[in-house]
Amino acid sequence: MTSIPESRAFLRYCRRYRLSPESFRQTLREFEDSQFHDFDKLRRRQADLLRETIGFAFENVPYYRKLARTLPGDPCEYADAARYQDWPVLTRQELLDAGTSLHAPPPVRGVTISSSSGTSGRPVVTMHDAATRHTLHAARARALGWYGAAPWGRMAMLVSQRLGHVRRTLSHVADIFAGRRRNGTFSLTQREAEKVTRRFSRLRAPVLLAQPSLLHRLIWFASHAGTDLRTWGTRVVLSNSEVLTPAVDREATAAFGCPVLNEYGCTEVGSLAHRCPQGGLHTNPEHVLLEIIDDQGRHVPPGVPGKVVLTSLRNRAMPLLRYVVGDAAVWSDRPCTCGRQPGMRVVQSVEGRLANAWRDGSGRLTAAMSAAAEWQARLHEEGYIESQFVRRDSAAVALRLEPAVAPSAETAAWLCERLAEWLGGPVDVVFEGRLPQRSGSGKLSPTLQD
Repeated sequence: MTSIPESRAFLRYCRRYRLSPESFRQTLREFEDSQFHDFDKLRRRQADLLRETIGFAFENVPYYRKLARTLPGDPCEYADAARYQDWPVLTRQELLDAGTSLHAPPPVRGVTISSSSGTSGRPVVTMHDAATRHTLHAARARALGWYGAAPWGRMAMLVSQRLGHVRRTLSHVADIFAGRRRNGTFSLTQREAEKVTRRFSRLRAPVLLAQPSLLHRLIWFASHAGTDLRTWGTRVVLSNSEVLTPAVDREATAAFGCPVLNEYGCTEVGSLAHRCPQGGLHTNPEHVLLEIIDDQGRHVPPGVPGKVVLTSLRNRAMPLLRYVVGDAAVWSDRPCTCGRQPGMRVVQSVEGRLANAWRDGSGRLTAAMSAAAEWQARLHEEGYIESQFVRRDSAAVALRLEPAVAPSAETAAWLCERLAEWLGGPVDVVFEGRLPQRSGSGKLSPTLQD
């Protein structure tokens, strides 16, 4: 349970993110209560929010007013769970092409503008109103509360950033007032890892927010330098921005001696799901409706990878209805044992960007990123810091390694065998002699599709 304080740190946090302290407290109380509501109550509340969102969109947003003329029946009838599957999806390109026609006209108050990282191409610019900001921060605060922490406390941040001098200075000043210490780097080197260790060990922040690939590099360099990261006093590691692989999950838990909170989110909608201490990746139904569909638009069963489709239920500045965010994910076939959101599905795994996803011989999405954890673990044992598997075609996979040195013949043969089992046929593993490739925003995907 998250305590809701009157502290200066809490008020500074609210000022930093343009939150009304009283409204934020009220939203956080709502989130604390709703996590233990039964299935029917959660579904009814989500259906009410969906009905309100659809009604608002058709009355106020030009894009949806135009769409209404092409749909049979009353638009609000689509708030029914079964009927909503017939609603047209909104693709990333359609969002980019729609431009301001997806914006609600003034007087929506307290609007902030956000831009995605551009990992999969041209960045997407979205608008969020004050109510949305309150729900997004409440979702994270609730999740951190599961681990006895709060976002307004001291926080160390290890994130991928390329900032100019002015923006870096402004960011540093804002972090000081918010009680954070940020280390922004594109790809952590050994020298930078030593600097991070000195800074963060003095800070003793209860929360370490880290991008998984940078977290792995930090742990790697600290291990080889004989540095004990448990002396930092970290209570929980908050992983976001990239897919948390099982290998990084395990090594972070061991290195810091604390649990890892996996946060799944996107710029367009915000916090989508958080992992509880019992291991369930719970969605946030209070502000988002998350679906996973196949290429034909049908809901996939548990255990089958599909496309993530999102509906923002609170945003009145730029409501997004059935937006294909560009990620692949898998529903779990087992409920979580923690008692939260009883009857609601939890996410088994997030498989990264659709553009990087591997497909089998029949064209279906596969959970290759989860499978890559075993392949990477073998390479880590041989002394490789990072590895990346690039699928060229059905029978060829390129291997990128750091350091850029070819693996042993034994390991190469082992990889060929594992990949052949995964892809269902002979595979030629080709060492490219180059380092793993990060996106323009500094994100690293273990698997790529050429």
